[in-house]
Amino acid sequence: VAFLQNISTTQHEEAAAWHKERAEMQERIKLLESQCEAHERLELDMIRRVKMLEFALRQEREDRLTLARANSGSDRTESLVGGGSAFHSSIASLGALSGDSTASPALSKGELSGT
Repeated sequence: VAFLQNISTTQHEEAAAWHKERAEMQERIKLLESQCEAHERLELDMIRRVKMLEFALRQEREDRLTLARANSGSDRTESLVGGGSAFHSSIASLGALSGDSTASPALSKGELSGT
């Protein structure tokens, strides 16, 4: 009888340990899934920002090409370096679109145009 009680106690202890480990693993799975979802949201946000910047760059190139054609021959360098472009305003709006107010102030005109 003592032997059967010992086996029963051991089985209950093993079952309790298994349930505890299972609960811990389920908790870890939930944590990892939430981290994965956060990374996916971050990736989508970064893709959206890159697409917006690519669009702004295309617009800026078109604007500068238009200015260069309009000024063909009359001091082209001023038209290519001119300020207040669509690209600069798009960069400034990046912070507003993403809700990040620190995104645009760090970029100056000189940094954007490479001068």
